[in-house]
Amino acid sequence: MRSGSGGASAGRAGAAALHELDISAAAGAPDSWRQYWRRNTLVVDLTAASGSGSITLKPASGAAWPVRLALRVTPGAIGVLEVRADQRLILPITPAGKPTDLELTPRLYTSATKQMSIIWGPNGAPASRCPPTRSSVGATGSIRRNARRRRPEGAGPRAGIRTNAVPPLVPSG
Repeated sequence: MRSGSGGASAGRAGAAALHELDISAAAGAPDSWRQYWRRNTLVVDLTAASGSGSITLKPASGAAWPVRLALRVTPGAIGVLEVRADQRLILPITPAGKPTDLELTPRLYTSATKQMSIIWGPNGAPASRCPPTRSSVGATGSIRRNARRRRPEGAGPRAGIRTNAVPPLVPSG
């Protein structure tokens, strides 16, 4: 991780522009998404985001991912935020309030992650347009709550799984 100009003034309008991550957007100029350090967390400012859209983050040439990463959003401007890296995270955004920083969980990305996609959309609609997986959709097309199969009535425990049953006592002679 490269050290940036941190401190309290890093997020203010007069702070020097940082380039820790390459940001590519489907719509909007890349420099409309500011980056700044807030203590030891790199914050990507998405307060200009509204409606629907997406950006892709990659470490800058010769740099690594920051250890801590946060996204600054404005409640009410977007309804849901989806982050895709090594894992997928969907965050519903409250409809009102002042801009807030959403810190990403440490396991969401690793140093080997090639890129991170951030997708946002209106409230009530999923951010991504990915259909549910085949295993989670029932025969009628509705999403099943519990896709696990039930064992037939009277079937014993699965092989290799211990039960908490106490063995019966055998009277001694």
